[in-house]
Amino acid sequence: MIDFLIERFKMFPRIDGAIWQGIRIRSAWMNDENKNIFCPHLMLWASISPDNYILSEPKIYIDLPSNAQLLNQLLQSLHIDDPHCGYRPSVIEIKDANLADFLREKLEPLGIQIRLKKSLPEIEEIAIDLQKHMGINDSDPDSLINSNLFDISNISADQFASFYDAAGKLYNSEPWHYFSDTDLIKINHKSADGAKYPEVFVIMGCGGMEYGLSFFKNSDQFDDIMIQAATKKSPKMPSSGLWALNYVDITELQIPELEVWERYKWPVANECAFPAMLNFYCKNRKYKIKRPDSAQLDFFEGIIRFLDNKVGMLHKKGSVTGKIKTFLGTQEIGLFLG
Repeated sequence: MIDFLIERFKMFPRIDGAIWQGIRIRSAWMNDENKNIFCPHLMLWASISPDNYILSEPKIYIDLPSNAQLLNQLLQSLHIDDPHCGYRPSVIEIKDANLADFLREKLEPLGIQIRLKKSLPEIEEIAIDLQKHMGINDSDPDSLINSNLFDISNISADQFASFYDAAGKLYNSEPWHYFSDTDLIKINHKSADGAKYPEVFVIMGCGGMEYGLSFFKNSDQFDDIMIQAATKKSPKMPSSGLWALNYVDITELQIPELEVWERYKWPVANECAFPAMLNFYCKNRKYKIKRPDSAQLDFFEGIIRFLDNKVGMLHKKGSVTGKIKTFLGTQEIGLFLG
């Protein structure tokens, strides 16, 4: 089918300066006829030439579409099946490196240059509006433009795999059976890069509602938030935000994290134990999120692994110290009940 469409595509004139863009986005979670949940993919193609602006109909894919499917959609979009207005662009711009390689093989012999771009402002603006209409909120701008998680951060797939491994082991050790979310645990950590990391944390999960770890800048910040909660005031979000490891089900993963997990399928403890390591902060009176960089994720991996190894001893003795191996090296850590 693709070969036929490409041969037909050759018949259209090539227009110098004509640019098409393509972007794949995610919808909000949906239910099928059997009430199974799924998060479909949508592909948009657009001609962004000022004198010939055309937007294709979004095509929905239940599963991750193949490159061949996306090319097939492209070759039947943007009016190219109409012999009176069809044409070939001189450039196609996309963000997906794998798709770019595939399109180069198929379309560069037709005189079409394939450009790999980190940002596509014209079509991204359309995609963001579409996603908002589909129910995806704007707390995570990277989700709205379907950014590749590896582009957002400097974290490799191997480091994410190591983090997933650590988080899964901690979940299975059930540290919330030893401590409540008011038991403050202080961290003694020597940072090789001199960066400032959270000094204290609590373990969530003893109430059986939310599971994970909540980190705070220091004991004073924790006390302030506890006082606000005790007086039934909405806690004021610190300007630097708050880091947290949350165990969630797959529908609560941010889209970049979901995209990566679907590709690698790292093991999780159960269907409600996908680990999400995020910073929650407030900007212009709206809650936002940001992700750890490689060094930050390694710090959190060290705390997670050390707590998994020492939670029983920490509960019994009130303090533990030692070394723990992480993806980036070895950390010296001390944990003390506050």
